[in-house]
Amino acid sequence: MKKFLVFGANGFIGSSIVEELAKDSSVTAIDRYSRAVNFAENSNIHIIKADITQESDLEELFTKKLDGVVWAVGGTIPADELSSSEISQSVKAAIEIFRKTFEKKVPLIFLSSAGMLYKPLESILTEESVVDPWTWYGRQKLELENGLASLAQEYNHQNYQVLRITSVYGERQATEKNQGVIGKLIISALQAKTFTLYGSMKAQRDYIYVKDVARIVKKVFESALAGHIFNISSGKIYTIEEIKLVIEKLSGKKIEIKQEEQRIIDPLCISVSNSKFLKEVGTFDFTNIETGLKNTWEWYKKNL
Repeated sequence: MKKFLVFGANGFIGSSIVEELAKDSSVTAIDRYSRAVNFAENSNIHIIKADITQESDLEELFTKKLDGVVWAVGGTIPADELSSSEISQSVKAAIEIFRKTFEKKVPLIFLSSAGMLYKPLESILTEESVVDPWTWYGRQKLELENGLASLAQEYNHQNYQVLRITSVYGERQATEKNQGVIGKLIISALQAKTFTLYGSMKAQRDYIYVKDVARIVKKVFESALAGHIFNISSGKIYTIEEIKLVIEKLSGKKIEIKQEEQRIIDPLCISVSNSKFLKEVGTFDFTNIETGLKNTWEWYKKNL
């Protein structure tokens, strides 16, 4: 049985990755666990509660043979305003984990951000597009990407992938923070609350279902990819208006909108090409938006 470490295991994306890998592999799920366990537990999952910014020694995690490490630690969100010292502390902790991974020659997948790294343009963004992070979140991701590249050279270890993911939605996404348009629209429908819209209903995003991201992580571990940086997207863009209409159909309720001015974190369009990834892995069966939204709606309806 293969063995994986997942950091950020109890987060929105991390919890789905844990569940996917644990279907047929042993997964050590590392997180602070500041809230109840977010994933469905089974005998293949081993929970370790740790704060990587404070734990001085996680060496024991790397004493046994490993088949892969996933870095799915969120830490910040695009709306956060942080000091450089806060970012440095988080980056330093992550780099130490990356260093241990590379010392042991273990494959590593780092979840990065497409929407917050590339300079927003009306054209479709590719891996060759200008990288110009314009939020603290994006700057942190870029610093970690650069750290990975430096460590790869230092340890002569090239078995790592950076997955720059677009707007993820799905079950278990937290809605109390200032992010997650789809989750907040669903909450508005469920609880008859006004949805606060920053900017335009015509704003476009390439939304990708969280369980697709988890399956892609597993597929990357199973594939020999040529290259290190890949955009991960569904390849289809939708306006907020289109998403709203689907959720209104699912709920049978009209969502009331309160419009506010556009923020810097809300560009009108983020469209990201996944062609490089698909060229490497062949076809991938993405979940269509109607099915993904239905699954998400059902989860929130049951769990709120």
